Amino acid sequence: MKNLLILLLITLSLNAYADFKVSVVNNVTSQTYSAEFETRKKADKWVNEQIITESWGKRKRWVLKTDQTNCIKERDILPEEGEMYTECKLPDDFVVTYTNITEKVKKRKAKKEKKNVLQWRLDSGEDLTLKELNELLRK
Repeated sequence: MKNLLILLLITLSLNAYADFKVSVVNNVTSQTYSAEFETRKKADKWVNEQIITESWGKRKRWVLKTDQTNCIKERDILPEEGEMYTECKLPDDFVVTYTNITEKVKKRKAKKEKKNVLQWRLDSGEDLTLKELNELLRK
């Protein structure tokens, strides 16, 4: 049990400083959104801000039941005056997923740094091999 707790703490601390990609799909419009962040905390903050402003669609909500087929729950409402009616709870319009992209970001940064070194060598008049020139010209 103690080892499991230590492993969990290590995993959580590594995730705190990992790079994350947030991907969002609106299930109603099929629109997709994504952004990359340096930490999970920054990713969470951005996600929460977007949810509050309904940038990606609406959250779970109760609406008057009509012909909705995607109700996740129903409830009958009996007002003090008037007739009973049924409400339908609709799911979130969107799905948010987090992907740890730390290794991908490290590779991207290393590749950029290598290109910067090659460019600096070329700018300083140093001769580069064909392989190095090709690497520098590749996107």
